[in-house]
Amino acid sequence: MMRSVLLGSVAIAATLGGHFASGMLSSPQRSGDAPQEQIDVVKLEPISVPVIRDGKVVGYVIARLSVLAPSADAKTHKELIAAYAGEGVFRGIYEEKSFDFSEMRAADVSELGRRIVEIANKKLGKPILREAAIESINFVSQAELQARRKN
Repeated sequence: MMRSVLLGSVAIAATLGGHFASGMLSSPQRSGDAPQEQIDVVKLEPISVPVIRDGKVVGYVIARLSVLAPSADAKTHKELIAAYAGEGVFRGIYEEKSFDFSEMRAADVSELGRRIVEIANKKLGKPILREAAIESINFVSQAELQARRKN
C-alpha cells in the first residue's frame, strides 16, 4: 500500500513538474525579451501596368502583391494602405525604365519590392509598410496579346 501511494505521488509530481516546465519554456515572452510587434498582411487587388518603351506599349505586367504592416495601422488605415500600396506598385513598375520585364531576375524583384514600400511609405507620410510580398508577377508582351486576338 505504501509503495502504491509513493508511486502515485511520484507520478503526480512528475506530471505537475513537466507541465510547469513546458509552460515556462513555451511562454511567448520571457523576462528579458521585448514584446514583438504584431504584423498583418494586407492583400492588394491584382494590378495590370503597361510597359512603355520608346513611346510604344511593349506589353503589360500583371502583378499580385501583399504588403506587411503593423496590426494597429492595418486595422485603422486598411483602405489607405491598400490605395497607396497600389499606387506604389503602379509607379514602381511604370516609372522603372531599367527593368527588362521579359528577362526579369530575382534581384529585380527584390528591388521592385523595396521601391514599392518606399513609394507607399512616402505617400503615407510615415514608415508604416514593412515589406512588399510579391505573390506573382507576369509579363505579357504586346506581340503575344495581338497573336491571341487573331486566334
